[in-house]
Order: sequence, then structure tokens, then C-alpha cells
Amino acid sequence: MAAEAAQEQAVSTEEPRTEPTGPGYEDLGVPKAQVARWQELGFGPFEAALAHADGFTPASAPGVRHLLAETAERWAAVGLASAEGLAWHRAGFPPAEARRLLDAGVSLEEAWTARTVSRLRRRRPPSARRSAAPPSAA
Repeated sequence: MAAEAAQEQAVSTEEPRTEPTGPGYEDLGVPKAQVARWQELGFGPFEAALAHADGFTPASAPGVRHLLAETAERWAAVGLASAEGLAWHRAGFPPAEARRLLDAGVSLEEAWTARTVSRLRRRRPPSARRSAAPPSAA
């Protein structure tokens, strides 16, 4: 009986084997044909997906590896090393702004619309921004 308890205790203290968590390469839109090459280069799924989204291939990405790694780290730091974070990245939002907007309950579509409207307002010529005063009756 003591031997069984000792064996049970030894089994329970072993680290359970776990599979990597988070989205995989293909889940993030990395072409299946490129996955092995990204892995050979040491790019994780999110970093490879960022590179792919920005137009890099496994042949061209090593030259800007440090920039891609920094970008991936910033998204991971705000908890958005995911398909959702990738969508915000593709839309041109920085990681901290994306996190702030998500925490406020703003969807990507809402944020994109608000950003677009704001940019359009800033681009209008000054004469269009002034309120049109009615012609004076003289």
C-alpha cells in the first residue's frame, strides 16, 4: 500500500505534457507551403503571419527579422498575438491603441470607420470647414 502511494505521488508530480497554445501558422493565414520554411528560419506563427501580412516571404523576411520580432513582441505584450491582433495590425492600428479600443468595447469596424471619418474631416479645405453664414440682407 505504501509502495502504491509513493508511485501515485511520483506520477502526480510529473509535469503534464501540453501542446503549444495559441493559433497556428495556418490559423493565422500563413500559406501551408511556406510553414516549414518559416519554422526553419525560427519564426513563430504570429511573427510569420505578421511578416506575411506585410508582404514578406521566407526569402525576404530575414533581412528585417529584428523589426518583425519587435512588432510581434509589442502585439504579444498587449495580449493580441492572435488572429484578432493581426486584423488590427493589417488595419494600421498600433498595439496599444487596439488594446485600448478593444477594452472599451469598440470593434475593428467601428474604430476603422471613426478613424476614416476623422481623417476625411482633417483633409477638407479650410473653406469647407467653416459654417456657411447666410448671405446678409443688404
